Amino acid sequence: MTPQANRLVYNIGSLISIIVSWLLFSIRFAGQRHVPMQGSLLVVANHQSFLDPVIVGLAVKRHLCYLARKSLFKHRWLSWIMYRLGAIPLDQDGPATEGIKATLQLLRRGEAVVLFPEGSRTPDGQVHELKSGIALLLRKAKVPILPVGIAGAYEALPIWRKYPRFAPLGWPGLDAGIAAVIGPVIPCEKLLSLPTEEMLRHLQGVLAELKEQAERIRKKA
Repeated sequence: MTPQANRLVYNIGSLISIIVSWLLFSIRFAGQRHVPMQGSLLVVANHQSFLDPVIVGLAVKRHLCYLARKSLFKHRWLSWIMYRLGAIPLDQDGPATEGIKATLQLLRRGEAVVLFPEGSRTPDGQVHELKSGIALLLRKAKVPILPVGIAGAYEALPIWRKYPRFAPLGWPGLDAGIAAVIGPVIPCEKLLSLPTEEMLRHLQGVLAELKEQAERIRKKA
């Protein structure tokens, strides 16, 4: 398929996903005015569940690229869908530089790339310490960062559950509703001026604050 056809599939998938997420999870977003619609961008978010890539894709209304485990591409139909949605296969057993190289290539093309810098899903719903790879990548890429805080995805599909819990629209008394808040763009110069440990703490704090904002939105909804 041509890049234009892939974008069409991406847009149709996004439309279907937003309707399903709204109906099944009462999904809510805030801060979408902060999204730059053009130019290279690193989108970073806290990692609560397998639902997170879809949530970020719906919140950030521009075409996004993802890094995904190469093993996921062994399934024919899943592979077809993931390629159309901009996923890039990554060998997690190989050198870490592979992911950095793939991300840098995308950023040089002016793409927006999604990363979950905690490295794995949270075991308790909280934002945990970020991996140092995000600092290395930022020092090489020198692009702005768009932070996204997610709340409710842990309650809907935590790491220990096989199937999600739903919070249908208009159904009272459920705690599985989902919200995402997008923060203002962080210029790379602001982060690059900090030592690595301080940079990671700052980003973790930003994600934790946005996650708390999303928590208030989803509970209010």
